[in-house]
Amino acid sequence: MRPWRHSPLMRASYRAQYLVHTILLAAVILAIPATVSLGIAIDHRSTEHAAHLRSVLHTTVATLDADAGTSSPPAQDSTAPAHWSVRGVMHTGTVTAESPAKKGDTAPIWIFPDGRQSPAPPEPSAAVFDGILAAVSALTGVVALALISASGLDRLLDRRRRETWALEWATLSDNRKWNRL
Repeated sequence: MRPWRHSPLMRASYRAQYLVHTILLAAVILAIPATVSLGIAIDHRSTEHAAHLRSVLHTTVATLDADAGTSSPPAQDSTAPAHWSVRGVMHTGTVTAESPAKKGDTAPIWIFPDGRQSPAPPEPSAAVFDGILAAVSALTGVVALALISASGLDRLLDRRRRETWALEWATLSDNRKWNRL
């Protein structure tokens, strides 16, 4: 409670600065459980979305129409044109296959019920990562906003105090009361 003491040197701006810093610190502390809740909510939503995709999508085998992995040096995975059949309907597209794969080899792919190719649904660990990333990002934003606000307030009040002190010294200098001893 040091800033609240009665002192002729304690200006009201110091008390206001202390109060604002206390409020910003409380806001950051209260933001911690809020950002954790946000992270948990995003984790649950991402997990539900991945589960929905896994229930809708299914895997099939595509047959390569060209060699994959002909680049030098060969990559671990490369793409190649391929075809696959779903309920008697032929589909084509570019699929990822392990290098080196030859024409006629097969590669597993994820597809929609109508046979269109789909990216693989996210793994459950991706949902956890999304939740953690969202929580850390939100908390970082709150802390950054609090620091920027406190810094801006400090600069404003310091400038105002310097101007007031300069005016008071000028008044004392004009009156010359301080050097009449």
